[in-house]
Amino acid sequence: MYCVQLITEQQWDELFPERWGVGELWKREYRQLPFYQRDIEVDYYSHENFIRALHRMDALYCNKLLARPGLTTTERLRARAALLALMSQETCNGDHALYYREELTHERYEGGPIELYRDVGDRANYRCSSRPVFHSKCAYRPGEVRFPVQSYHGRGPGQLTGAADYGMLSEFVFGNPDKLLQNPDILLEDGVLGFMSVIWIWMTKILSKHCPHRAMYWDLSSDFSWGFGNTIMAMNKYVKTCTDYRHDHDAVDQEVVQRMYFYRKYACYFGVPVGT
Repeated sequence: MYCVQLITEQQWDELFPERWGVGELWKREYRQLPFYQRDIEVDYYSHENFIRALHRMDALYCNKLLARPGLTTTERLRARAALLALMSQETCNGDHALYYREELTHERYEGGPIELYRDVGDRANYRCSSRPVFHSKCAYRPGEVRFPVQSYHGRGPGQLTGAADYGMLSEFVFGNPDKLLQNPDILLEDGVLGFMSVIWIWMTKILSKHCPHRAMYWDLSSDFSWGFGNTIMAMNKYVKTCTDYRHDHDAVDQEVVQRMYFYRKYACYFGVPVGT
């Protein structure tokens, strides 16, 4: 199956040794955090979860990462490197990709003003959950209110953000928007769904002229703007740094540099030229 051909388990382990719940650096950091619980120490970003997500998205007619006729080997490898670079920049701790699974300002929130991303845009039928969010019974502040209402902050390998997008993904996967709007933490509990979210963003989300997947190929783009740089522009709504969430030009520039770094790293690993 082409899903397996996308990346082998050995390649996955070589590229993501410090991923969530697996890496030694990750364990040293998270085991010292006050909210640490043993049940978060799972291989959320496992190769198996990624492959299962590809198969499920294929069944939903949303996975053509390698199946599109006419692609050259070089184009396939570039697309693979580009998707991995997107996931890596969104979840990295320095060079260590797939390290985080949740927006840090929310994962480590201890009080004060915070953005909960509850705008549903023009989706008048979407209803955000008004229930408060509590710390779990095993957390360092058991039973206390974490957020006054549900938050739709970045979660998963693509850092899905905003109530509108949680609702749209929920409609796509489950057939109705309420599943994720009422419980967005499902994205943290189900690694397969997490990877499905980033594939959905990559294959369908149109924020500029075309979705990131189409931006990689000259024959799918609506103009001459194609290539990896244009996937960054197509993803600009989701661009964040991995350690803070400033909204200034320096932060955005750093995010672009970081994403290009990962793209070149993976392209080199797979032995494919990317140009200058």
